[in-house]
Amino acid sequence: MKVYINNKLGFYFDGGFEKMILDAQLDQEEIEKWGSLAILFEHCFGDVSEFTSMEKENAFCLVESLYTKIEVDLMFGEIDKSALEEICEGYDFECEQYKSEIDKGIALIEVKGLDLFKLIP
Repeated sequence: MKVYINNKLGFYFDGGFEKMILDAQLDQEEIEKWGSLAILFEHCFGDVSEFTSMEKENAFCLVESLYTKIEVDLMFGEIDKSALEEICEGYDFECEQYKSEIDKGIALIEVKGLDLFKLIP
């Protein structure tokens, strides 16, 4: 799982995911959440090799916001799709351009739940 996370999200970690685990003293549950974020990121955006560093960061921030919002929504029962625009608030870029990617992420979570790390090959 750690290799998969590093391969998909390595751009986000200064020094790689293994260093992040050590520095932040992540437990297994936290590592699994990063695995879920990596799956969601790949599902939403696919191959990001042509993205600039800034585009990758922006895309990951949206995925992280989406995951967190849905996680909170599910604590209260169900996904509140009427409030999804909240994930776009506070960014310096136009996140509406990523609406189809956000919709893909919602659809995946609706089908597979939040424990997406279980889909890591």
